[in-house]
Amino acid sequence: MDERKQAGIEGKVLILDDDPEQRFRYSYHLRNGGYHPIEAGNVDEAKEYLLTHLPRICIVDYRMPNKKSTEPFCRYVKENMPHIPIIMISGKDRDKTLFDLFFMKPIDKAGLLRLVKEATERKRNSE
Repeated sequence: MDERKQAGIEGKVLILDDDPEQRFRYSYHLRNGGYHPIEAGNVDEAKEYLLTHLPRICIVDYRMPNKKSTEPFCRYVKENMPHIPIIMISGKDRDKTLFDLFFMKPIDKAGLLRLVKEATERKRNSE
């Protein structure tokens, strides 16, 4: 099925990033790639959206305000919704055990869409 036709649950991508400009950029690229982005500016919002919007993939920035890590959110997803892949985007190399895919900033449109497609295919092949 064409990715542009997967605008339902298959195409929902949760973006967790405290930077509104980054969220806008990721959302713009995803929308143009045929996905339905859902933006969360903090971990609490992301958990709520995770349960109400049932995204297919999570894109997560590692560091949040006050130097808080998003690792607890990633653990929550891995333990409670292991079918949802997590793409970690960070300015520094990280421990990759909590994430399905990792990408160093900056990320461009082609790189972002490639990661989303790869994460979807990996999960589909592991099911």
